[in-house]
Amino acid sequence: MTERLVRLDAAGAATILGVTSAMLGIVVLVGWYTDNELLTRVDSAFVPMQYNTALGFVLCGTGLLAWRIGCPGIAATVGVVAAVIGLLTLAEHVFGVNIGLDQLLLKHPHDPNIPNPGRMGPNTALCLLLSGCAIVAGSSRRLARHASVATAALGAMVAGLGVVALLGYLLNVETAYGWGGLTQMAVHTATGFVFVGAGCLAHALTVANTHDETSPVWYSIPVAVVGITISVFAWQELASVEAANVDRETAVTQLRLRDAVTYALTTDAQALDRMASRWQERGGTPRQEWEADALAYYQSGFGYRALQWVDEYFRVRWTVPAESNEAGEDLLLDRHYCASAYAARNSGDAAFSRTVRLAGGAAGFCYQVPVSIRGEFSGLIVGVFDIERFLGGLLEGFEPGYELAFYEGGEEIYRRSNGATTSGAYSSTLDISVFGLDWQLSAWPSARFIRERKTVRPLIALVAGMAVSMLLAFAVHSARLSRLRLREAEEASKRLLELNETLEERVQNRTRALDSQRLAATNLAREAEEAGEEMARLLEKLEQSNEELEQFAYVASHDLQEPLRMVASYTNLIARRYEGKLDKKADKYIHYATDGAKRMQVLINDLLLLSRVRTKAKPFSEVDMNGVVKTALSNLRVAVRESGAEVTTDRLPTIVGDDTQLVSVFQNLIANGIKFVEGRKPKVHISGTRTDNGWRFSVEDNGIGIDAKDRQRIFKVSQRLHDHNRYPGTGIGLAIVKKIIDRHGGGVHVESELGSGSTFRIELPLKPEELYDRC
Repeated sequence: MTERLVRLDAAGAATILGVTSAMLGIVVLVGWYTDNELLTRVDSAFVPMQYNTALGFVLCGTGLLAWRIGCPGIAATVGVVAAVIGLLTLAEHVFGVNIGLDQLLLKHPHDPNIPNPGRMGPNTALCLLLSGCAIVAGSSRRLARHASVATAALGAMVAGLGVVALLGYLLNVETAYGWGGLTQMAVHTATGFVFVGAGCLAHALTVANTHDETSPVWYSIPVAVVGITISVFAWQELASVEAANVDRETAVTQLRLRDAVTYALTTDAQALDRMASRWQERGGTPRQEWEADALAYYQSGFGYRALQWVDEYFRVRWTVPAESNEAGEDLLLDRHYCASAYAARNSGDAAFSRTVRLAGGAAGFCYQVPVSIRGEFSGLIVGVFDIERFLGGLLEGFEPGYELAFYEGGEEIYRRSNGATTSGAYSSTLDISVFGLDWQLSAWPSARFIRERKTVRPLIALVAGMAVSMLLAFAVHSARLSRLRLREAEEASKRLLELNETLEERVQNRTRALDSQRLAATNLAREAEEAGEEMARLLEKLEQSNEELEQFAYVASHDLQEPLRMVASYTNLIARRYEGKLDKKADKYIHYATDGAKRMQVLINDLLLLSRVRTKAKPFSEVDMNGVVKTALSNLRVAVRESGAEVTTDRLPTIVGDDTQLVSVFQNLIANGIKFVEGRKPKVHISGTRTDNGWRFSVEDNGIGIDAKDRQRIFKVSQRLHDHNRYPGTGIGLAIVKKIIDRHGGGVHVESELGSGSTFRIELPLKPEELYDRC
């Protein structure tokens, strides 16, 4: 009945998801034909779902519905069409071609900002390709049982990619929904692929249940895909954070460089302005005095090639230093020099010239200050700068991790680089405008600088997340194997019971007929002997199956210890080394991984202890229960001291049992009495009395109590009543208690009410036997 309900639920979910996917595509198609951006884009801040993507959802939804109505041919056809659309679009992205697929059914308006209007993104195309392949795989009737594995795997991949894109929108990580700067996956596109992937998983589950496969082999696949999806998202987010840090640092560096250059130009210009002011106030300056003043400027300024006095006819009269090649008339032949000089004379304002060619072919620029005496133009004071000397001297040792380039009018005039010909992905341009000089500055981090800023933290998060995902998938797979073994054991037990009933009925019939047919007695004895041999064989098989099941549980728990210990060690190492050095989200992710590994270690240890109740048990002997309680309290001394618990005990008797296992019983019950207390001091009292059939022990606490509906459930494995964050634990302690008491031939129950504490009663016989069939 339960399997039938599961089958119906899975089939219903596949149908609903198919209808939803098809309707999503139809609504967006209507939006394209009616030019309704609300339907195609959802919000103006988001990218639209492309026409071919909406068509793909209609095809995928039709394929899911064709599965459910029993039309595998239609499902296979639409699956192939969807896969071909996704494959051709991927080919367009990979090979940089345009085969016209994007404009085939709907002509999209040309947008100069979009190189290929109407084309879905590469991640969308990949999801559509995988969805089509999943639908084709699920359409096979002859290989339906095996094809369900492929359908489940492909569906999980599609849903995982959709979840990654949705998380990218939620946390504003663009790399999660946009690959390589190409067309991004729309938010409703990501949602649609989650529906399609979930529909494929539901169909695979329906097929598995149809073949009475209650534990499909692919159960672990969705677990692994979800874990890997989260790991990839964490890796993308950490990598994007590092890239954003480099972007911010580059922007700050560019501003500092611009300010440094602007300050140096302004300082040199103001110095020449002061020289011109003194010339005007005095009506001229003696040559020897001017040359001394100019030489001081030359020696203290940045990048001066020469300082000149030019008369009103633009003839160079004086030059410092005297041996400078700029003493000639070469500069008067440069059009930028002349244009700046005439502009300064006509406007009366000092200004920098555009780039000029100095003597010897070097690139330079000039600052020309007009001088007027009694209102008449009398000449220019000119500062000639060598660009290489000016910028090279100014920026020497400044921001060594960055490469620089200066431009004027689109032409490069200076570069500081290690040989790279491009500015890289982190470059942007800033304008430098000072007294008529218009330069553009471009700065970008060097490859070595970027490598130094990159860390292994994203890779560690990816590897650790994938390792934990694989470990969880392995645990789910191991649980499936355990369930199958248990099912085999239950079937063997059922067959044994049926055989016993049949054998008893046949013996009774033969006994009644014995008086009338002595000859039949021989045949009955022979049949009874054969039945007994068969029963012995089944008993032997059942015992072997139980032993293999217990051995499997032990090996699975034991073999999980080493990889888990490695994961826990490395996650603890990451937490200690990088705590506080990352952002809060990264610290939270590391905390989750560390806490999960620790909790799984405790769970595996408890499962191992539960499996050893019989296999590692000691023979029964006389046990002083006072010593048992004393040992249990010694093991719990830290918890007792930290909680301030008050533990009292009556004088207890000596009984027959396994002392080690009885210590575990009382240690679990006392620990629960200390742990499950809220707003009061824990109090635990232990007593023991003689009964008609044996011994009764009571462990009474003043804790939070247990609801009546949960009093039996608490003795089952992993049946927790409270959230782990509130009351830590694995939910296996009371299951261990019950199994140990069962081995001693006794029983355990609880008397409790919510808010009034709990009393656990343990009934033990006077002389218990080794009742292995109860373990």
